Formats: sequence, structure tokens, C-alpha cells
Amino acid sequence: MCIFYGANRFLRAAINIASPLAPFPVRMVKDLDSALRLIAEEESEGIKLSSLPAVRDTAKKPLSSNDTQQYVDKLLHYLGSINWETDGFDDSSEIDPSHPFSPVFDAIALVKNDLDDLIQERTRAEEALRESENKYRTLLENLPQKIFYKDKDLVYVSCNENYARDLKIKPEDINGRTDYEFFPEELAEKYRADDKRIIASGETEDIEEKYIQ
Repeated sequence: MCIFYGANRFLRAAINIASPLAPFPVRMVKDLDSALRLIAEEESEGIKLSSLPAVRDTAKKPLSSNDTQQYVDKLLHYLGSINWETDGFDDSSEIDPSHPFSPVFDAIALVKNDLDDLIQERTRAEEALRESENKYRTLLENLPQKIFYKDKDLVYVSCNENYARDLKIKPEDINGRTDYEFFPEELAEKYRADDKRIIASGETEDIEEKYIQ
């Protein structure tokens, strides 16, 4: 027989999942004193610990309907107190291992812990992306060339300060606009025809374009 005591809820969840597969009975209690009392009680009754079934200590007493409702209410309250969209949760009320629904609480905590890990990974990835974008933006702003980006529909996405200055706008104001809003129609058509050709070929070109400031 194996007795666990003082395990946190994540370890308890793992034990509850693994215990049915163990070749020996598994019991969990709150602390060392509880473990010693369990051993003393079983030995005083002349029961061999190795012959005990792998069930929780609290399973010996059937639950009344009132007790069951109280446990369900506590579980629902616990679920309602968790914010699944943010990292961390209030773990101030530790669940006693002898609680009949303790495996459920432990499993929920284990799932929340895994979600927190995913949130932290996503946060780190977003921070790394923002840092990379800031470095890229700093590089573009310090280049003397006039630089802009368009999407596949030839709509402006962004540009650097040098290009925006010639258009007499701020860089953030170019998003969602087209060449027709900045250049004569004939020139805008020329720019768009060049863009379509380059997109279709997938190759770079050096082009001398007419440009009106």
C-alpha cells in the first residue's frame, strides 16, 4: 500500500489518474498525522495494509443527499470563480484530500494549470513579435528610401515616414487606401499594373517610375 500526504492539487490530480493502474492500493490523506492515524487504525483492527482496496478513506461513508448538494454547490462556485482567459486563479481555499470531490477539484486545477502554461507561451510569443516589429519599424524609419506595403488587392497596409511625408499624410493614415487617392488616375493605373505583373511573376524588378510629390 502507498500513502500520500501533503501533496498539492496538481500532484493529487496525477495520482488520481494513475492510481487505478497501480498494482497496489493508493491512499491520500491531508498530512503526516493523518497518515500515521490511518496506519494505526488499520493495524489495530488487524487488517493487513496490503489487502486494503484502492479507495479513498472518505469512500467508507455514504453521502446524504444534503451533503451531496453542498459538495455540488461548492464545486459550481469553484468553477464560477475561475477566469479561464487569464493566467492564474484564486487557490486560497485548499481542498482537503478527504473531500469526496477532491479528485474533481484537482483535475480542474490541473487543466487550468495547463491552460495557464499555454497563455504564458502565447504572451511570450506576442511580446517577441511586438519586439521584432518595433525593431523592423525602427529600421524602416531610418532608411532614406521611400518604402510602402500593399496587400494582394493592392491596398496600402503601411509605409515609412519618408513616403508618408511625400503624400502629406501620417504613416498610420495610409492603411486601407489605394493609389487612386494619391495620384492621377493614369499614374495610379500604371503603378497597379506594375504591381500585378510582379505579383503574378513572383520576381523582383527594377523600375523607374514617374513620381509626383
